[in-house]
Amino acid sequence: MRKHLRLVALVIPMVLVASNSYAAVKAGSSCSKAGIKSVSVGKTYTCVKSGKKLVWDKGEVISVAKPAVFVDNLTFSNLIENNSNISYTAWKKTSDVINSTTSKAGKLSIYTGPKTRPYFDDVPLAINQVSKMFPNKAEAQEIVWIRYVSADQNWAENKAKEVLSKNDYDQIAFNQGGNLAGSNCDQGTLNCRGAYEQTGNSGIAVIMQGVENPPTSDPNRMTTGMLEAHEYFHSLQRIPIMNKGIPVWPHAWWREGSAEWVQNAAINFGKYDKYKSFLISDCSWSCSKLSESEIVDFLELANDNSLPPQFDQFLNYALGSHVVEILVAIKGPDVLIDMYAEMGKGQSFNDSFKNLFGTSWSDAIPVLAKSIYKDLHS
Repeated sequence: MRKHLRLVALVIPMVLVASNSYAAVKAGSSCSKAGIKSVSVGKTYTCVKSGKKLVWDKGEVISVAKPAVFVDNLTFSNLIENNSNISYTAWKKTSDVINSTTSKAGKLSIYTGPKTRPYFDDVPLAINQVSKMFPNKAEAQEIVWIRYVSADQNWAENKAKEVLSKNDYDQIAFNQGGNLAGSNCDQGTLNCRGAYEQTGNSGIAVIMQGVENPPTSDPNRMTTGMLEAHEYFHSLQRIPIMNKGIPVWPHAWWREGSAEWVQNAAINFGKYDKYKSFLISDCSWSCSKLSESEIVDFLELANDNSLPPQFDQFLNYALGSHVVEILVAIKGPDVLIDMYAEMGKGQSFNDSFKNLFGTSWSDAIPVLAKSIYKDLHS
């Protein structure tokens, strides 16, 4: 019995000593070792040398990030005060649509070159996710998807001639500079990295996908279905405006920024953390360097297919995606295609924007720039 009592007696002092280390810290009071830190009453204190003494500094307030919440009534008037909630609101509006609808995508024919091994092989999944995102928008009734590595370029060209009508093939070849397969490939390195979508005069959607030689340089896009979702969305954009003789379509940053944003939201519709992570990483080397005034310049000057020389071409995708996210948070994903429908009536981009958002493009630019800059540096 006495042995047990002595054991208890030894433990109790140890507990008392340990609990003393959690006593409240006061700025200016003595501490034991320079550089150690202590958290007390919402502040982090650091032990510093003051003269010949070691004392706790004034402490830094611990900032706790508030969880993002859904804001149902975002407008340009209340955008900045709700800046931390924009991403979640855009993502949730879109995810809710995807979760409550079914795909209405048309007939899909996939052709893969004999030497081609795609990094992602579930094209229907990517297409269906995009289709569900836009349940009220028209889609092509037939989709032809041709995938090829550099060694299969001739095969891909012949396959396109085989499965497409001569009229559709000739039209797309003219738009792509002479043939369908070559524009995705670097003939010097014998590598194919790109993909594009074109819609033939008959209404058929054609996606020519060059598959990169292994290993892929961009696994975030190539192994997840993002590339496939990106290209399929382009086919939806074209429908409200093509064959109407409209010389000016929405700006390049709207076209590519929308597809960039859609690919992320479609594939990461159930994973907000992954959605947000891709949005940030996509901008990490290009738009994150921009000042607020440079973002204003981009939005004012990047018109139609014209991009001023001071801006990197990828800003149409990465920065455009951030602009698009805000617009979706305000109006929902349908607005990305509604812009094409508005301009399909022969209206300018500025007039179409005013019709959709109730504010002028010139008034929206500084708000968008401030919001994006704040988000990129938060």
